[in-house]
This record gives sequence, structure tokens and C-alpha cells, in this order.
Amino acid sequence: MKYQYKNPIENGYTRIYIPRKQWNKLYPDAKLHWSQYNEYYINENSLLVHGFYYIYMGYFNLLLFPFNLLSYGILNYKEVKLDTLKLLNQKKYGSFSSYTIWKSKYTPELEKLINEYRYNCNW
Repeated sequence: MKYQYKNPIENGYTRIYIPRKQWNKLYPDAKLHWSQYNEYYINENSLLVHGFYYIYMGYFNLLLFPFNLLSYGILNYKEVKLDTLKLLNQKKYGSFSSYTIWKSKYTPELEKLINEYRYNCNW
């Protein structure tokens, strides 16, 4: 069975924006690295977080492809190629992190942020 990405918006979620600095302050244990970004989706019960690497990390890996091939060995060509493709097409291959924060686990700051979003967007 092949992986297929399902857009959370089609499942009743709404995409919201949370700035990196604000996210790092809200969840210090889940700080974003300089090469990562998150997509946030919300519904009435939960906040869904998808974590991705920026596309330039994929391009950087593509530039290092010959070195990766030499270090992993030429016999592992298919594996090195697949790893590079996974970084370039994260949604297609499912190579991203995803987790859910349930409403009962919201911090007061996150609850305030979500309520402001709902008020401003008439959600």
C-alpha cells in the first residue's frame, strides 16, 4: 500500500499561522530548528502540527548527492536517491513529523492565541 498525503483542510481543519518565536516560547521542548517550519491546523477539538524541513535543505542535500553516494557506497544508490527525494517531496513520501495537541492539553497562552484567531477570522 502506497502512502498518500491527506490534506487536513479536507477533513474539517482550518490552517492557522503561529510565528516561530511565539511557538518556541509556547513550547520550549518542541523548538523549531533554523531549517524547519511547521504548518498548523485547528478544529474544535485539537491542534494538528505538521513539521517540515525548508526546501533549501533538500537542494543542499541534492548538491551533496555525489558525496552521500560515495560515503554510503555506490551499491546503495537507490537508498541514497530515495532519501534525497524524500527531503525534496516531503508530503508525497510522508517524511515529515506530525502530532496532535488535544484541547485539554492546551497551555493558557495557546488557548488565548487560538481564541484571538477565532475572533479575528469569525471561525
